[in-house]
Amino acid sequence: MAQRVSVPVASDSAGCSSCQPRIWRPGAQRVSRYDIVISGAGVAGLWLARKLAKLGYCVLVLEKGRVVAAYASTRNEGWLHCGTYHGGAIPVRDIALRVARQTLDGYRQTLAFAPEAIEEKTTQTFALVRSLDIAEVESRWSEVGVPFERITKHEFAGLVPEVRTKDVSAFFRVNDVSINNRVLYRKLIKDAARNGARFLGNAGIQSFDGMRANVETPSGIESFEAKMFVCAAGFGIREFFLTRFDKPVDLALRLWKSHLIDLPRVARHGVFCLDSGEATLMHHKQWTIAGFNSDSTAVTEPSFDTVMPGNVEADKVALERMLRHVDFTGARPRACIKVDQDPGAGIDVFVAADGTSYPRPQLGITYGQPLPGHLWMLPGKMSEAPYVADRVISLIQAQVTPTRAVAGWAGKALPRIAKRPIDGYPATDTASAGADRSARRTAAGERGK
Repeated sequence: MAQRVSVPVASDSAGCSSCQPRIWRPGAQRVSRYDIVISGAGVAGLWLARKLAKLGYCVLVLEKGRVVAAYASTRNEGWLHCGTYHGGAIPVRDIALRVARQTLDGYRQTLAFAPEAIEEKTTQTFALVRSLDIAEVESRWSEVGVPFERITKHEFAGLVPEVRTKDVSAFFRVNDVSINNRVLYRKLIKDAARNGARFLGNAGIQSFDGMRANVETPSGIESFEAKMFVCAAGFGIREFFLTRFDKPVDLALRLWKSHLIDLPRVARHGVFCLDSGEATLMHHKQWTIAGFNSDSTAVTEPSFDTVMPGNVEADKVALERMLRHVDFTGARPRACIKVDQDPGAGIDVFVAADGTSYPRPQLGITYGQPLPGHLWMLPGKMSEAPYVADRVISLIQAQVTPTRAVAGWAGKALPRIAKRPIDGYPATDTASAGADRSARRTAAGERGK
């Protein structure tokens, strides 16, 4: 069901005097001039819109689809990273520290803004280490300021009896949490709208005439002028800069396919292993979303509809290695797409057991201004979106002055948010039974402590 809230009227003689209450569906009233036009209403675009609107910028967000956050922004683990995983798992120390700082900053901003997005406030999360250098992992976390507490095998086994402890060399209680990212996005949209931002769906930029964008909508071509355009369209950024301008700009962006497996809940608490090839478990009510370290294959097309059978089988083996019991009867494997910018040969590669080297996706933020008046941004991970928005805003503020004060309330309706895959699953007896089994095992483990 569509979320119904008010949309504010902007009032500014320089750039937004013609703004009137606008509904999500295009074609109601045309507004031609904005300070900033953002292409893409995923997690990065929404954070940027909210921050810019609060600073007094007149903002329009264009979304090519009918709902917001339809791709990577909702097709993920719902894992709000605290710097724990990236600080320990990325092989190159300086890259690990950089990404950990960015995710930790985003974690703090997200919890401060939308604490209600935390899925389960009583669920704990634990990080495991098998063969990594424990002292190095702890050193990285300490340098960045990542919270952690080392616990004993006995304590962990009592809390998470569903997980095997054999061959695990260290156990840590950490602050990572599962979040309902739809709640976060709904609040970002409402806060952006409260401060004057507008959203236009089924709308994609087709071409530019100087600083005027020609936008295709169901009602025809509309034109919007802006002082700055920002492309936050995820895997669509590369094609955008190659095709929308007189001279194509190749940003050397790469696509990576990885996999998740949605399962009826398998444990009470969240668990992830830092070692390459191992599993991660983040829980959302009756469902567990299992992810897998280093499951990233370079692809040329951003397909979410097909999975790679070999990768999925390897992922199932990793789950069986982690869990004492796992039933794949109700399992739903799915693909997700990551985007990064090629950093150059030899930067952060993964070396397999046989000595073969493979490039790894870059998990940090990337952004830039390849053309005057045009920026692009990638958050790396959902948790880094507030951080990359801040960096992009620092570029915008140096070039564009806000043209209005923050507006008040008025208006009509906001866009619908794409559902997470698990939102479309029926409340099956299998899933409920899985959650019940998890609770019983945990209770039994705690009684036996």
